[in-house]
Amino acid sequence: MEKIFSLVYLVYLFESYNSKGGGGRSKEYNDVWSLDYSKDNHALKWQKVEQKGAISYTPRTGQASVLCKDKVFIYGGQNFHEQKQYSDAFLYDIGNKYTFL
Repeated sequence: MEKIFSLVYLVYLFESYNSKGGGGRSKEYNDVWSLDYSKDNHALKWQKVEQKGAISYTPRTGQASVLCKDKVFIYGGQNFHEQKQYSDAFLYDIGNKYTFL
């Protein structure tokens, strides 16, 4: 039988937003987190990814992102706390943990 799909065992989170609840807004972050799925014991584990390089994308929420092989392209977003909207783009290299403009 031909294999028609494969499972992804790693998820990256580029958006962190902390709300105080009740409609109150706190602040956005520029953290990168990975969610690793261990197929051996079926466990999920979140881990903060330390970024390398001189560029780190600014704290934001609501951006668009797409994965292409081992690269994640990030575009736009907004920062409610600072009342800013972004139209910039970043490239995150998963293998090397580098962020490029």
